[in-house]
Amino acid sequence: MNTKEALNHSLVAYARKNLWGSGITTVPEGFEDDLALLPGDDRQLVHVLFAAAATSCPVPVRLVKDPKYGPDYLDARYTGVSFWFRYLKKGVLKNTSFGEPVDLTDLGGRGPAHDEGWIPAGRESCLIGPSTYESHVLSRQIIDIIKFSKKYELDVAKEMTTALDLIDATPNEPIRAIASLAVYMHGLGFGRAHLQDRLFDAGYRDETPERYWRPILEYLNILLPDSLKYKYD
Repeated sequence: MNTKEALNHSLVAYARKNLWGSGITTVPEGFEDDLALLPGDDRQLVHVLFAAAATSCPVPVRLVKDPKYGPDYLDARYTGVSFWFRYLKKGVLKNTSFGEPVDLTDLGGRGPAHDEGWIPAGRESCLIGPSTYESHVLSRQIIDIIKFSKKYELDVAKEMTTALDLIDATPNEPIRAIASLAVYMHGLGFGRAHLQDRLFDAGYRDETPERYWRPILEYLNILLPDSLKYKYD
């Protein structure tokens, strides 16, 4: 199965229409049998695109073809980001604007990086759910902390509790929570380069208009200590 065939699979079409930006990566009832009949690599490719739609990623086709990423990495990334987005939305960030739709029409529309024909009609100028800046970054910060804690044999539960407490401390100010987590992560041992790549993600900036991301990142720079501030063009 090539990428074009996977894009036309009924599960991917369903996700693009009904689950875009929802963060729901559990295969809906009624699609499991068809998915199970596919050979392993084809099944994974379809699932990656299904999860990409749920995560509202604008560039899954080019990423799945990029040797730097590929299906294994993307499957884990999309399902992980979506899981933690929903966890936060149902937990410490419930009843907040976290992940709510952002209309990009007056901000310049969609960023330059997007796969032709992938974003569903009517969604071209909208960020939603895991594709909003705060959802994208907070979810990945949590994933980073879990991986780091396991690698260096830290108490994962303790580090997760601390992370969630930091987010809960400013539930209506997600950018401040991102800054607080970054400072905490730096204290744990995360390198400056890693944190800056995460917070000021060049790929994300290509996927969204500058008039959306620049005010966010300028405010983030105000909140960060000098050791983590970032200069971008």
